[in-house]
Amino acid sequence: MESLNLTEEMLQAEINQAREAAKIADSQDLRAQSVYYDSQARQVVINLTNGSTFFCPTDLIEGLTNAADEDLKEIEITPCKEGLHWENLDI
Repeated sequence: MESLNLTEEMLQAEINQAREAAKIADSQDLRAQSVYYDSQARQVVINLTNGSTFFCPTDLIEGLTNAADEDLKEIEITPCKEGLHWENLDI
């Protein structure tokens, strides 16, 4: 198997290319912009990059039905902005 010999310049060029591709995808694809848990309504509220808002009751999300409010509040958007994650719940 042939090994890759990337120079620092080649590596930086690939990083820059990946960042540019991510910018294009962010501008064209629908992604999560912010998220929070509404404990009064027991629902996840996701604000999307196109200005719309998505509400979803936690009872409809696998693994969240019996989760405590304290754990549900610890919601974060994944780095690709296409998913959600609850560290304490391992979801």
